[in-house]
Parts: sequence; C-alpha cells; structure tokens
Amino acid sequence: MRLVIIPSKNEGKSIRKTLEQVKGYDVVVCDGGSKDSTKRIARRMGVTVLECKSGYGKVILEGFRWGLERGYDQFVVMDCESHTFAEIVPFLDCGADVIAGQRHDEKKPLHRKIITQVGRKMKPEGAKTEIVDISNGFRAYSRRFVERILAIKDVENIPSYTFNSIVAFYSDGYDVVQFPMSYIGGKSGLTFWELMKAWTFRATYEMEKPPLPPVHATTEDIQAYLRLMYGPQFEEFVRRRHND
Repeated sequence: MRLVIIPSKNEGKSIRKTLEQVKGYDVVVCDGGSKDSTKRIARRMGVTVLECKSGYGKVILEGFRWGLERGYDQFVVMDCESHTFAEIVPFLDCGADVIAGQRHDEKKPLHRKIITQVGRKMKPEGAKTEIVDISNGFRAYSRRFVERILAIKDVENIPSYTFNSIVAFYSDGYDVVQFPMSYIGGKSGLTFWELMKAWTFRATYEMEKPPLPPVHATTEDIQAYLRLMYGPQFEEFVRRRHND
C-alpha cells in the first residue's frame, strides 16, 4: 500500500490544487499549525488531517509513524505548491528504497542558490550519499527505510534541514533511484536561520551507521573462509581428522 504525505502550514491558497493531483491515492495532510483554511479545505476534500508539532521534519515523522501503524509499505512525501506528483509516478514501482527528485535548470534567486550550495556540504564526514539534491523534499521511501529513519538517535530533535541531510546519508546501503523533476518557485522554510540551526546541530551530532544485514553462512562458506585464512593448516587439520 502507498501513502502520500503532504506537510503543510498555512497552505490555504495551494492545498486544493495539490490534493487534486493525488486523487485516487491514500493521502494524509500533516499540518504543523496552520492558522488559515488549510485544514478545513483538506477535510472537505475527504483527506485525513493530522495536527502535528510544528516543524517540517517533525510533521513528516508523524506522517511516517501514522502510516507504519496502518500497514503502508511506501511513503511519498511532497510539498504543496512546489512539487508535481505526476513526475514521480512512473518511478514508484521501481522497487528502490529511496526515490529522490533531482531538480534541473533551476532559476533560483541568488540567496536560494547560496543556501543550496552550502546545504550540499551538510553531509557528515566520510558519508557517501547517492542523493544529489539533498535539500529537495520530493521523495518516496520504502517501509524498511522509514523504519530505519525512525530509529535514528534523537531524530525528534533534529532540525528539519539536517533531517533531510540525514535521510540522504542513510541512502548508503539502500537502493536509490533519482528522477528528473521541475523546479517550481514557491515559499520555502529553508532560510539562513534554518541552515544555522542545522549546522549547530550537525557540529555535535554523532552519526550512527545503519546495521549490516544478518549473514547466514553455509558450510561451504565456512570452509572457503578457513581455506582463505589458514590455507595449508586447514587442509592438514582435515586430513588428520579423517585419518583419526
């Protein structure tokens, strides 16, 4: 099952158009404290609205938890106003753990370009991520990836932009597919102040590597390892054992 998560805050002018894009899908609007008509419009359109803690990262986390409890196995996150759902649809059945939008030919204001360039350096030292457009929130995630994200140490305290960077970091070891998408100018919560908070948090945060999957070794695997590590000694041990 697939769930579309739409984070919102005061999106009264764009929420209707956004929800019309995802008709026919299971949708939850995760609202971070709207004071306008956002929640009323969404409910009138028959969509579930979660009233969440304020903060971009926090509302997405609440959407993840809500979806996991209801058995969803894929989670699409898209913003109001900025994303076009049809662009991700052809990639949703590719089987990847992370399906990430990558914006091309962007015509951004200068301050947004600076923020994006600085943000791309937010990856933890030594981390190697396949996601290029780290600041872009238009993505789909598998259930196992979401479960891992929710297990990150202090994930509730991570500022929203760092949250996106950590999501990108955890693409290591997971199947990642990127899809080309349009850049639509709109309001953004990614400000210099947000970036400063993210950097402050990043300076003291110790990354946890995702655990390796369990290995189920066969008898042949064990024999191959012993021959590799001990060579003639192993062969001599086997001969003596059979001669005894």
